[in-house]
Amino acid sequence: AGVPSDPCASTTFGEGEDYNLFIVPPVANDAGVTEINTPTVGNCTLGSISTTVTINTLGTDTLRSATVNWSVNGNLQTPVSVSNLAVPPLGGTHGPVTLGNYTYSDNDVLCVWTSNPNNVQDSFPSNDTLCFTVKESMGGTYTIGGTSPDFSTIDSAMTELSDRGVCSAVVFQIRPGTYNEQIMLGSILGISAQN
Repeated sequence: AGVPSDPCASTTFGEGEDYNLFIVPPVANDAGVTEINTPTVGNCTLGSISTTVTINTLGTDTLRSATVNWSVNGNLQTPVSVSNLAVPPLGGTHGPVTLGNYTYSDNDVLCVWTSNPNNVQDSFPSNDTLCFTVKESMGGTYTIGGTSPDFSTIDSAMTELSDRGVCSAVVFQIRPGTYNEQIMLGSILGISAQN
């Protein structure tokens, strides 16, 4: 049943959907942020950290100048103008660009974006921005489950461990209870025989 009698015939099941795909050709002046260099995952202690980024050009013109803007938790910081560049078109990078020091707290959201590539309006501004949630690395003893735990589930503890990395030994005390979970512990930044 369900097998066509003609072996060359085809049978399809399911549904089909149509999508429009628009491929935008490269524009002349298009810069963006390709990487937030610092802060990064693995901050053992937060506080005043130098904020640095790498910028790139996705345009067809060589990037000679740009403004790098940034905000923390939506609060604008002082933009930085970079000039005398010679960033090759279509994927060239320049960095690190130092934006300044900021006293970060756990879960601060840093966003960085470029504007005014080559002193003109960016031709395609929707690819200019990169955001990062700053988190302090883990170390010490944490509880899972029970009353007022650090983590309600084993999975949520593993997610934070993966997102934050470690700076010292980490111990999870799993309180009595039923945990219907399956976890896989992958690579953790800062992990070692001691940590």
